[in-house]
Amino acid sequence: MNRAFIVCLCTALLGGGVFAQQPNGPNATQTINGQSGPPYPITNAPVPLGVPSLGLLQGLPNAPFVTFEAAGLAPSGWTVLGNQLFDLDWATTTILVDGISSPAYTLDGTGQFQVPFQADAPGATVGATRAFQTGIIDPTAPAGASLTAATEIQIVPGITTIAGPVGDDTSALVTLTPFGFTLPFYNNTYSQFNVASNGFVSFNSTTTDFTSTPTEMLSQMPRISLFWCDLSPNTGGLISIQVDESTPIQVVRVIYDNVPEFGAGPNHTFSMDIDVLGNINIISSAFNPPPPTFAVLTGISPGGNQSGVTSCMDIFPTLSGAPFAGATNDAVFEWFGTSAATYYTAAAANPYDLTGRTFSATNIGAGQYFCTSY
Repeated sequence: MNRAFIVCLCTALLGGGVFAQQPNGPNATQTINGQSGPPYPITNAPVPLGVPSLGLLQGLPNAPFVTFEAAGLAPSGWTVLGNQLFDLDWATTTILVDGISSPAYTLDGTGQFQVPFQADAPGATVGATRAFQTGIIDPTAPAGASLTAATEIQIVPGITTIAGPVGDDTSALVTLTPFGFTLPFYNNTYSQFNVASNGFVSFNSTTTDFTSTPTEMLSQMPRISLFWCDLSPNTGGLISIQVDESTPIQVVRVIYDNVPEFGAGPNHTFSMDIDVLGNINIISSAFNPPPPTFAVLTGISPGGNQSGVTSCMDIFPTLSGAPFAGATNDAVFEWFGTSAATYYTAAAANPYDLTGRTFSATNIGAGQYFCTSY
């Protein structure tokens, strides 16, 4: 296979432009996330930031192809390759993939080539555009190749991932100001929050304390305790924060992935979602083992000793059968003790039993939550 059609294309582009709209055709079709026109060229095909997307080429079985990339579409296009139309901004056009030089870029035996991709490279920002057009080798075409329609993508709000804390007994401050929304929690709204390495999210302030107790949960800062115990991301695992704007209701997600306990204890995986309406889900992975060494606390509290509820409750199974509708500023949490700690039920063992379960707190307004588990 030679490069004749690329040379022919480039030579034609050096000439003048005309108003041009190249359609997809039976031997050269390009879609991104299923968008394929008309009208042509295809403009502003949405690609959510940080969310998996799919490009699909269709043409003749086993045909090589060449895909061109540009900053955007041309105001007018160029007649090339036997009166086909090239619609990219020629001044910024480069060859993205060259199937004439590399056999990796060849349609399969059914005439397809799928390209999973994700817009999250450094510099990818909401509102940015790129445009693509592909030439597929086609012996039935006058110039030996058929062009797809040109497609311009626009990066739209999706999922932005932010690094969490990596040190022992540390925290990371996350600000939501760039995203333009706040999070309600009890009777306040917040534009920033702290993610602690020891398994909790707090507002207004944070702490390096790794020993969870009901007294601190009630008296200190407003807090969402996912799995508050002594964790060590400095020795393994990953803590991350995702701001998900790909749905009508924005969601902030905090993820602890395979983070070990201090002192080479077991690894723990759990997460929390809080949406822009203030609804909270705390999710303990099916692979999250009970801790053998440290006490754990899970739940929500407004802090500042505001709660009328001052004792723990059984999140599972009690709340699954009898949901709790709290009064204003009522805390809802459970403290799981160990053999070295005091259990919330005096003189009774209270092992961690939320593995594979979700604690849900629905914001019903005025600092009140409807809480259940499943």
